Amino acid sequence: MDYKLVNFNVPNHFINSFDEMCKFKRISRTHILNRLMEVWLRNEVKRLEEDNKFNHLIRDMKLRNRDTSPLQKQKETRWEDDEDILPPPIINPYENDDWETELLNL
Repeated sequence: MDYKLVNFNVPNHFINSFDEMCKFKRISRTHILNRLMEVWLRNEVKRLEEDNKFNHLIRDMKLRNRDTSPLQKQKETRWEDDEDILPPPIINPYENDDWETELLNL
């Protein structure tokens, strides 16, 4: 089966308003929740790709501007030398709090 039942708690005032909006728009809860998850996932993938590009840019800038003196080489961190190791992406869970606009754009 390609589906999985998901259960989670929602405050009553949210679910009541959500149900009323679903009825008004004649769209199922499942459809809206699936769409919201899809939009969120697509946005997160884009952000991760942007973070990766940013991390590569920073690493490349550091490599180009690196001082080649022995003292400077001792101070360098491992990820600056190793192209396979990058710093973690910058993640801000509160960056996109405008969920109402996204919901209206469905």
